[in-house]
Amino acid sequence: MATEVLVGDSFTDAGNNPVADYIAVWDGTAWSGLLSGGTTGLNGGVRALALQGSDLLAGGDFFNAGGNPLADFIARYGLTRVYLPLVTR
Repeated sequence: MATEVLVGDSFTDAGNNPVADYIAVWDGTAWSGLLSGGTTGLNGGVRALALQGSDLLAGGDFFNAGGNPLADFIARYGLTRVYLPLVTR
């Protein structure tokens, strides 16, 4: 079973990867961008991450997420690789 960690903040180039800006994925070996082969579509820092089903919600200091002029401060990404729960009670 694969395990990945998603992180968000005001960083750019996580692990020296130029597409790992603001949200990055750690696979246990290297950092990568959230989307395969591309950027997250954000132009500012991430302050909060949440999961809603298989969607990742990101909130932060960005405008026009994914190039959408109506997508300010919150973005939603459809994830196909969610392995939850990470913590069980």
